Amino acid sequence: IYSYVGDENHHPIYYEETELFKKMLAKAKVDCHFVEVHDADFTPLKWEPSTSLLHIPGAISTELDLHLKVKVAEIQEFVNKGGKFLGWCGGGYW
Repeated sequence: IYSYVGDENHHPIYYEETELFKKMLAKAKVDCHFVEVHDADFTPLKWEPSTSLLHIPGAISTELDLHLKVKVAEIQEFVNKGGKFLGWCGGGYW
């Protein structure tokens, strides 16, 4: 699971949602590797779509726009190739 942290995503809701998500995965006994992804590492076309999920947690949507709008085509291609996407709160507008 690639969880977008970004360089601006240090809002408390990010940490709350991410910890809740990790707890939900643990309770469901989902075996996975959780990777926090910063802007420099945000390369969805290098991730294996069939086994990957992109998680964009809660954040201020205008801040997400500033950082991710140049990656929209890559996110779409990742999903079109079988990658999964989960956005919560501001991340859900994507």
